[in-house]
Amino acid sequence: MVFFRADAFRSLRRLQREEQFFDIIFFDPPYEKGLFTSTLSVLAEIPLLKKGGIIIGEASKKEEISWDMLKFCLTDERIYGDTKLSFFKYKEDK
Repeated sequence: MVFFRADAFRSLRRLQREEQFFDIIFFDPPYEKGLFTSTLSVLAEIPLLKKGGIIIGEASKKEEISWDMLKFCLTDERIYGDTKLSFFKYKEDK
């Protein structure tokens, strides 16, 4: 398990250079700043997720979320208070 409290985009690029792959990727950007979609877009272009893995993103339930329809499919979404958890897989893993 790897945790980063650092700039997400730099950390993702570093993991790419180190050729690290994960079963689960969880990200929790600041709410309502547009960073959820940005982070998901970077994850779409950097193959860090192992085959069959899952990406879980946390956002405000009010935040509009879009994702790269060519790479991901939304498999589940859950609301807890003001928080929305969105679960994604790469389309080829469906």
